[in-house]
Amino acid sequence: MGRVLGQDSYNGWEKRVEELIATESAELEELRRANFTQAKIEKFEEKIKRLYQAFVEILGPIAAVKTMHLICPNFFPLWDNAIATAFRNERGLSCKLVAFSAEDNYGFMLDIKKLLNTNHSTISMLAWR
Repeated sequence: MGRVLGQDSYNGWEKRVEELIATESAELEELRRANFTQAKIEKFEEKIKRLYQAFVEILGPIAAVKTMHLICPNFFPLWDNAIATAFRNERGLSCKLVAFSAEDNYGFMLDIKKLLNTNHSTISMLAWR
C-alpha cells in the first residue's frame, strides 16, 4: 500500500481515512463484530458496496479492501491485484477494466464465502494440522 499511497495524488489520505472511519464508525463496528462465514452477506450488500466506494475514493480499489480488512478482519476478506485479477478471470470478466468496482468486491466476497463454506471440513482439517 505504501508504494501506491506514497504518490502525490494520495496526499492527505490519512486524514481523509480517519474522517471516514469516524463518520462510518457505527457501520464498521457492526461489520467488525460480524463473522464472515456465518453472516448473511446479502443482508449487508448495500452497506458493503457503499463503504467500499467511500474507501476507494480515498485509497483506490486494492488499498480500500486492505484497509477495510484491517478494520474488520473477520468480515472483509483480503485481496490484492493478483487475487482480484484471478477472480475476474474465473468469472470470465475482462481484466482490462480500469478499476475494480463495488460489484466486483461484493461478488468476490460471495465467492469466497461459498468456497469457505463448501470446503469447511478440509480447511478445518488443514488448520488443525
